[in-house]
Amino acid sequence: MDCAKQSALESSKFLYGRRLLDMLRILVTDYRNMLIERGDSEARKLFGKNDFAATESEGVLGSKTMRRYRTFDYRSVPVEMFRHLKINVEDDVTKTIRVHFHWDAERTLIVVGYCGKHLPVPSH
Repeated sequence: MDCAKQSALESSKFLYGRRLLDMLRILVTDYRNMLIERGDSEARKLFGKNDFAATESEGVLGSKTMRRYRTFDYRSVPVEMFRHLKINVEDDVTKTIRVHFHWDAERTLIVVGYCGKHLPVPSH
């Protein structure tokens, strides 16, 4: 998606590209296959506890503004992408990145809507 490409370009200073690439490879291969065969609760185990979030915090989910930051057009339809991969939690774009994605079950595709700095949260 264009929005994912743009956010990734804006994160060109991110230092851990190899780790991110490994996580993306797992996401679109092993995770996708396990998602099809066994569902999300099993598939997410492919990632470390601190590498994957199935949803967002209550503060984000309860805020229309925060939800909009995580809404991306996919096939001309706005889709909220709360699932995300994560590397680090520091407020430093060279060390921290988020990959928000959507599972299109009908087409059996992982759709990345965003790959960039941590999106805004109510407390920050």
